[in-house]
Amino acid sequence: MRLSPPKVSVVVPAYNVETWIAAAINSVIKQSLVDWELIVVDDGSTDRTAEIVRAIDEPRLVLESQENRGPTAARNRGFARARGQYVALLDADDEYDPYFLQRTTELLDTHPSIGVVATNQYLVRRDGKCEIAFRDAAIRWLDDSATFVDYCRTRLTERCFPSNTAIVLRAKLISALGGYDPVVMGGEELELMLRWNKATRIGYIAEPLATHYDRPGSFIKDLDRSMKARILLWRRVLQQEPSYLTALPGYSKLRNMCLFRIAAVAIAAGYHGEAEEIASLWPTSPRDRFWWAGKTLLALPQPAWRLIHALIGRTDAVRLRNDPGSKYG
Repeated sequence: MRLSPPKVSVVVPAYNVETWIAAAINSVIKQSLVDWELIVVDDGSTDRTAEIVRAIDEPRLVLESQENRGPTAARNRGFARARGQYVALLDADDEYDPYFLQRTTELLDTHPSIGVVATNQYLVRRDGKCEIAFRDAAIRWLDDSATFVDYCRTRLTERCFPSNTAIVLRAKLISALGGYDPVVMGGEELELMLRWNKATRIGYIAEPLATHYDRPGSFIKDLDRSMKARILLWRRVLQQEPSYLTALPGYSKLRNMCLFRIAAVAIAAGYHGEAEEIASLWPTSPRDRFWWAGKTLLALPQPAWRLIHALIGRTDAVRLRNDPGSKYG
């Protein structure tokens, strides 16, 4: 093991990703910045994931193993093991562009007020189609240089910004602000970014510097687990709501939009108990259109919910069947 700490620690949570883990690791090995360590946390895999990692001859690669406790616990395990000035995240079935670590750490080096850097990324869909994930115009209007972003306002136009594959954090702030909430598994990056954005600025690089693959079997594609995870997420977020309302001007609109989407999917997919739970959680916010739309939808009688479910609840858009494959896509 090297004695001096690296500039950046890359943390990869891994569970049953034998098909993709080597490509993810190789994308780190090919980085233009060479001062890194790579920590793969095997979260109780039952396939050859750990065996494949051990077979890779790379002195900067470290394998940590734990019982299956989920991706948030695996990432936090990696945080605890990391020795770098910065901590970069990579999902085990995604890949970095060769300049990802160089570009993100340069931005952190030159902007001390930034605690988090996110980048644009390529999204490869299941049919093989590749597209740029985040629309340039939707983010650039927040700041002329697009160096800094307002997380809440950006999430109003970009549903999944940033993703766990394209984030770099200042290590010293992980101790001060906390890592991922270990209870939340599904949308965990939203909870972390809200909490961090109260105390630090978020930097953004518009160039796609990572590739996210829409793999079958992703945790968030499993609708049953996803629905429960989203409700738990918002229970946790709402506990901190007074501080978000004060520090983040766009928070209430983001909250209403997210809860409206969850409620709409719950009704369309036939999760009526979960829809009622969302209604009981939702704070009053009568000045927002998402609140009015959601409350109107949730106020419909049960027969109307069943009709909506019958009409659209069996489409792929809300069914999202769970297929074999990565659970951390």
